[in-house]
Amino acid sequence: MRRAGFILLLVLGFGPSLAAAYSLPPEKALQYWTQKLSHLSALEVRAQHILHEGIEGTPEVAEATLLYRRPGRFRLLRTGAKGPWAAVLQHGAAAAAQGVVRGGVRLSSESPARYWFAYFFAPGAEVLAPERSFAQEQGVLLDHPPTLWLLSRLSEAGVPWQKTRLAPYGGGKVALVLGIPRRGSPPPSGLAALPGAQAWFDNRDYFPVEFHWTGPKGTPYKAIFSEYKNDIVQYYPKRVALWVNGELAEEFVLLSVRENPPEDPAAFDLGALLLNGASKKQTGGVP
Repeated sequence: MRRAGFILLLVLGFGPSLAAAYSLPPEKALQYWTQKLSHLSALEVRAQHILHEGIEGTPEVAEATLLYRRPGRFRLLRTGAKGPWAAVLQHGAAAAAQGVVRGGVRLSSESPARYWFAYFFAPGAEVLAPERSFAQEQGVLLDHPPTLWLLSRLSEAGVPWQKTRLAPYGGGKVALVLGIPRRGSPPPSGLAALPGAQAWFDNRDYFPVEFHWTGPKGTPYKAIFSEYKNDIVQYYPKRVALWVNGELAEEFVLLSVRENPPEDPAAFDLGALLLNGASKKQTGGVP
């Protein structure tokens, strides 16, 4: 009885939004989100890119273009004081043709993992049979390919999305958090659940607001998405902040968007982005 009273006070304290999020299955939250992007095959974002990583004193600021294209493709182009900067993230069979180029040098294969947050904005429309089977084993009954595709990417990132909780964020708002790893709990896929791997969604609008993940070499990342429903677009955040190893590394501040730009066959050609035939030497680079 005492526990029931505590839960009632908790619900009343947070209001009806908490009660709604408490009963929402994680796959339904993702479906609400992916449906907001259903009119897009691609999204081109022009942003102010603020580089904190490796900078002493004032951060380096330059304009950048971020291109998201289904399924799960991302390209970043930037020119600043440290020379041209390009990043290509791809999924599946095309994953080998991805990487990060800075100053004409291709960095280590770890680098693309820092941009895994891009999967939220370019969910695929096709799901492999094993991914569909895994979702069904977890009790997911809906047949919505972009949602199943994104659930699969969360599993690959180590997020145990079947486990959820509520958490406050952003000064009085409530988030539905996917991923609360517990000792002895089964992994969400063939990979073990990674400590701290989580995906946060606003419990009312179901926008992604935080993503915590770990790269293939153990580097921890966090992306924070803020200021949706801004004066430019409803479904894309005004600011994206990327944290690497617990330190603020990059920020992207929205300037404009272009929906469904024409497809350029060379847009995700990393070789073409090694500008002017510069060295393709692999370096340690940034994590």
